Amino acid sequence: MTRLARGLAALALLMALQGCASLADLKKTPSRAIPAAADDTLARLLPADLVPGSGSAFRPLAFSSYAMDARLTLIHAARHSLDIQYYLLADDLTGRAFLRATRDAALRGVRVRILVDDLYTASNDRLLQGIAAYPNVQVRLFNPFPAGRALTITRWGLSLADLARLNHRMHNKLFIADGVFAIAGGRNIADEYFFRSPRGNFIDFDLLVAGDAVPELAASFDRYWNSSHVYTLDALEPDAPKADARRAEFERATASADMLFAPIMAGARDFLNYGPLSRDMAQPPLKMLRGRIRVVADSPDKVSGESASGLDPSTVISHVTDAIDHAHDDVLLASPYFVPGKAALERLYKVRQAGVPVTLVTNTMASNDEPFVSAAYAPYRRRMLQMGVQIYEVSPRILRMDTNFDDSFGAMLGTSTGRLHAKMMVIDHLTTVVGSMNLDFRSARANTELGLFVDSPELAADVTSLVDELRSVGTYRMRLGGASGRDIQWVDDEPDGEKVYDAEPEISIATLMVTANWRNSWPEMPGMKPIGTNTDSSTSVIAMIGAVIWLIAFFTASACGRSGSSSITRSTFSTTTIASSTTMPMASTIASRETVLAEKPKARRMTKVATRLTGTAMVGMMVARRLPRNRKTTSTTRTKASPSVLMTSWMVSATKLLLS
Repeated sequence: MTRLARGLAALALLMALQGCASLADLKKTPSRAIPAAADDTLARLLPADLVPGSGSAFRPLAFSSYAMDARLTLIHAARHSLDIQYYLLADDLTGRAFLRATRDAALRGVRVRILVDDLYTASNDRLLQGIAAYPNVQVRLFNPFPAGRALTITRWGLSLADLARLNHRMHNKLFIADGVFAIAGGRNIADEYFFRSPRGNFIDFDLLVAGDAVPELAASFDRYWNSSHVYTLDALEPDAPKADARRAEFERATASADMLFAPIMAGARDFLNYGPLSRDMAQPPLKMLRGRIRVVADSPDKVSGESASGLDPSTVISHVTDAIDHAHDDVLLASPYFVPGKAALERLYKVRQAGVPVTLVTNTMASNDEPFVSAAYAPYRRRMLQMGVQIYEVSPRILRMDTNFDDSFGAMLGTSTGRLHAKMMVIDHLTTVVGSMNLDFRSARANTELGLFVDSPELAADVTSLVDELRSVGTYRMRLGGASGRDIQWVDDEPDGEKVYDAEPEISIATLMVTANWRNSWPEMPGMKPIGTNTDSSTSVIAMIGAVIWLIAFFTASACGRSGSSSITRSTFSTTTIASSTTMPMASTIASRETVLAEKPKARRMTKVATRLTGTAMVGMMVARRLPRNRKTTSTTRTKASPSVLMTSWMVSATKLLLS
């Protein structure tokens, strides 16, 4: 059995290395954005005084239905080009409706360029192959998996020697029509971003942009499109069915999708009193705000690890932190995933010391689709509250509490979990930052991001009113209280008075189980007191040691199997760093490959230990399922985690690290 396992492992490694080697030889034809023409149909919608050099015009897209209406309207009106860049373009009703409209544009002669990050394309590969089979359409993938492309498990399994590269993803979200209008913000193209998922939906935000910012956004798209990290779908999958067959399958899959987004009724207005773009086009010029936009886009070469230190001043996150540093009057932060780290926390402390109010709106663990991010964020709560930062955490019941965040269809999803996904910041009631970036380690160091820094008091007021509405009806207000005055409490301000929770509210038993160790035993930053005393310290240490051994064994075994660096990786690293928002506080930097290769016997022993630990974790998982549910309470009690839960949580956390 051991010999067979070694043979299979060698075969998998060989296939992975062969796939990587073939990627370096793939060629693609460079192309550039088509500039806007003054007499274009879309250009006629703009204010007459919006000429080059006069700044930018923009309007918020707060409702998801209005955000999709704007995209579909621009697709239908486009005459020359569509440039589409997304982290996720799903094979669901929303993705099919979007691509169906895009196909119609291509058949009209519109040039379509679609750039998608390759992380999730195993599930939508057939849909992308279908749209790519039409004339005038090109599909390219960013930082792709080189082998085993049919299934997610084979993609990862055949890429174990290339995890450092694959950990970096393109998180940008950008849509450009005819070089006239652009849409940028937090929304991907999937059901949950447009209130069409029965399970969970995102409260998000986009900005419709025209004027001087659009050529800059188009230049950013071109940098990615022509990057060495981008490969054509046809070249990656040369054995795909013939074009006729792919088009026929695409037609069948998308035939009824265009009925999903019905026209918005006449006279309808969103929370900010904007009408849908499809209706407003009939009465040009469009109602738009005016101001200056500074476009900041991470370099596509960020995936080579050039920003792994977090000190690269050119990144979007560096520009965000600089803007916060120079705040004088007020800082408002809305981020679904917030893991500031020690350096950013110290900068917030300096801002508070200067007397500048700081407000943070983020997700509770119960509403977060990435609960490990919440677990990594938890140690920072107390210190921020002690600084005087006002913190509000979004309840998963937000979509059932208020209808102002979207139209009635979304609000009627009574069983849907509401989640914050908008990335918005307002500095000094003047500068609004909108884009794809989260305030966490992945956005800072691993993923590429896009940000718009908009100087406009009117937009700042609009975004502030959105956040205020969110805070007033669907969040928990955080405070320090209890007998010691240092216990973290969640306060639900209800009409009949406040209801206080002394543990994570509305959290499920599954989430509690896999994050118990993170929430209760994760060491805080130097100089900060531990946030929980529920677990025995020796148990915590044992759990931590187990997880570290598991990680070292896994990566050492992977490194020992490498005969050389992958040809797709354009740079060489002395260390392999997994930059994850959920695990960066671990500073999980693995020893250099040269050192690891010299210690193969030790690596084999650690691999055996890791196998035993994994078995222990599986037993612990079964035991942990018998734990009582963590219910809301008004007393200062918390659920105590058993040793098996702690061990399980570390193993799951380690696995999450590998796949994040």
